[in-house]
Amino acid sequence: MFNQSQSRLSYCFGLLMFSSAVSSCHSQTAATPVTVSSLAELRAVASKPNQRVTLKAGDYWLESNGSNPFLDLSGANSSFNFANCHIRVDSRQLKGFGRGHENTARILQMSGENVTVDGLKLSVEVVDGEESVADMSTNTVEIIGSGDVLRNCEITTRGSRPYGSGDAFGKGARPANGNQPDGTPFFEHSKNCGVRVGKGAGNVTIEGVTLHVRAFGHGIFFQEGSHDITVRNCTVEAGPLASSNDVIADPLYQQYGKTTYGQKINPDIRLSKSEDGIRVYGPTGVYGAVKNIRIENCRVLRMRDAYAMVDVEGTLEIKNCEAWNCETGFTPARVGNTSIVGCKGDALNGPLLFFRRGGNNVSAQIELTGDEAPVGLWPIAIISGTNNKVTLTRSGKSKYPDNAFIMVSQAWREWRHRTATNIDSDKGVLPTTGLVLDNKTGIGVVLGTKANNSTVESNAPVLDKGANNTIKAPTKKTDVLRFEDTWGQYQLYPAL
Repeated sequence: MFNQSQSRLSYCFGLLMFSSAVSSCHSQTAATPVTVSSLAELRAVASKPNQRVTLKAGDYWLESNGSNPFLDLSGANSSFNFANCHIRVDSRQLKGFGRGHENTARILQMSGENVTVDGLKLSVEVVDGEESVADMSTNTVEIIGSGDVLRNCEITTRGSRPYGSGDAFGKGARPANGNQPDGTPFFEHSKNCGVRVGKGAGNVTIEGVTLHVRAFGHGIFFQEGSHDITVRNCTVEAGPLASSNDVIADPLYQQYGKTTYGQKINPDIRLSKSEDGIRVYGPTGVYGAVKNIRIENCRVLRMRDAYAMVDVEGTLEIKNCEAWNCETGFTPARVGNTSIVGCKGDALNGPLLFFRRGGNNVSAQIELTGDEAPVGLWPIAIISGTNNKVTLTRSGKSKYPDNAFIMVSQAWREWRHRTATNIDSDKGVLPTTGLVLDNKTGIGVVLGTKANNSTVESNAPVLDKGANNTIKAPTKKTDVLRFEDTWGQYQLYPAL
């Protein structure tokens, strides 16, 4: 038999359960189905919550009508079905948007929480031969709502200035950090990027998206403390690569005799006309750092960096991803924990793996593959940091030069950063300790003087300039192997 105290407890528990049930019902309100047949009708319902909106199949032209974003899906807990719809934007609609992120032209914005966009085909078009640009930049899709999903979409970016010379004449505003010194050519860019996630948005999913990047800008990028993001089954592909010969022939290069980095560019090499495939930016303002990124089953082609992940904090997982014909393949995070598993790509235009600012506790398993011949001479991988485990394997028919090599704690003297006079002791050389490297590529390895207390197992010769390293590698025959960098600076094995 219950006493009075137990009865009161049961009554309170019952009220609590009833209250929870009512709250659950409100949070799971059934979505109202809505069908619209014009963009005007779509705009009219875009801010309402708890809807299942379907846009009638067809071709549509989206105009800004003086508003920015052009179209804002702000209704929380709503889904938008764009199957068999193609929304086009005349690039001339981008004119007149000012500088600064708040004034960046945003074509489609997902600002509501738990908004799903499915089946969208969205493209910026060149009409009447006139390709126009925003005053500063454009984000074709911007996601700032937590819990948002962008799924099964095809997006084409156009409308940037310039387009065709990559970052040879700058990336955006001239930085104050000396990367683009005075007395060098500089062109103030207007970019157009594919998908941006920002303003602290979390638990965002980008899945089954194909991005055709036909402008100077990133494919997918994360800023402003966005976190817990999954990118799955996506392709980011840029247009044909540019020739450095065209950069050299440009009047701006002819005037200064160098690029915006203060360096000459090698003739007969290739560079991306766009920026990075999937990119993370560092901490900004009140939002802090971007954290916890997972990328699965994705392909990046002909972009500058395929996976530019240096500034991720927390965890970074890249699984079963590919990098083809990019200038750099995989770039691990500087802090936190990075796992790169089951990935592959080529080193035709630059390193497949690049620890751009070092890294700690990175686990990377990457396959060097492909059938094309490389253009120029590039390090296959550039490694530094603490307690990293790297396994490099090889397949495919690509023949890399005999003097190509894997760099550990050495400076990469490529056309953006040729200034290193000593590739072992330059101020930009990052130390390595506790590395476990399993090299199965048949390509030699050089450990610089700052590479210490590491273990290397290799099926090709290893030149060890460091200290306290354990090396298991074949001994070179009677001939001398010449490891050479992009500008012809070389090291000999065995050391003479």
